Amino acid sequence: GNAANIGDVKAIAGQAVAGGRVFAGDDGGSVTVGIGETLQLTGGQTDTSKLTTGNIGVVKDGAAGLSIRLSNELTGLDSVSAGNSTMNTDGFTVRNGSGAAGTSVTGSGITIAKEGDGTHAVEISNSNVSVGGQQIHDVAAGTAATDAVNVGQLGGAMENVSNAIGRLGSRVDRVGAGSAALAALHPLEYDPDDKLNFAAGFGHYRSANAAAIGAFFQPDERVRLNLGGSMGGGENMLNAGITFSLDPVRGTNLKSRTALTREVRQLRTDNQTLREDNQKVHEQLAAMSDQLNKLSALVEKLSAEAAAKQ
Repeated sequence: GNAANIGDVKAIAGQAVAGGRVFAGDDGGSVTVGIGETLQLTGGQTDTSKLTTGNIGVVKDGAAGLSIRLSNELTGLDSVSAGNSTMNTDGFTVRNGSGAAGTSVTGSGITIAKEGDGTHAVEISNSNVSVGGQQIHDVAAGTAATDAVNVGQLGGAMENVSNAIGRLGSRVDRVGAGSAALAALHPLEYDPDDKLNFAAGFGHYRSANAAAIGAFFQPDERVRLNLGGSMGGGENMLNAGITFSLDPVRGTNLKSRTALTREVRQLRTDNQTLREDNQKVHEQLAAMSDQLNKLSALVEKLSAEAAAKQ
């Protein structure tokens, strides 16, 4: 009985050695490796300095299988390439079909170059943002003080500024016209008999016109009060002032031009009257002289006649 059992075992062992182990892959194929033979597992990388550890796990899969799985948190990698994209310790680079760098992300910033054209590259770094002379589209309207504005916002702001400047220009024109009208107000020469006088003026500046009226009161030669106002285009203006002299002599011995003119006219009238009176006196004296001459002649005649009678 024992001999038969040992023989059976040997037979089974011989069959196992002859049959070997069968290993199956995901593609459905299988590999049979006999006892004592070598099963070769390859990954394609022969440089051991470029290999990492801790990124692959082997776990049980079913009753007769093991599953080799890649970690979802890879560590210790120096470079990863996928198509035209490369990520390494320098950053992330996407190349075009010709191999030129189109987009790169590094620790210092981001660079985007169309077809590798570095002259129009978009660059974003910790100290600079450049779009390489390109337009930025679909920019939302800024709301905060430090937000960027779009062309629509800028155009609206420029229009508001332009309108404000236009309104300011119109007001400046009206103010200029009002100032010109006020400057046209002038008082008359001091007249002690007419101490209150009025003035009116007109002013024009660019596209605006204005009118002004004013009053001047001068109680004496030492003090003058004035009040004036201009109207035009809604920009009304008003001024008031006082002019006085600190000279104590002025007003006591000096007279105004108007008063002097009136006195000169009066003196001329008086002088003309005196001339007329003098002329009358001269004529009267001439008549009296003529009468005296006649009386003298008559006296002489009478004296001669009296002498002849004696």
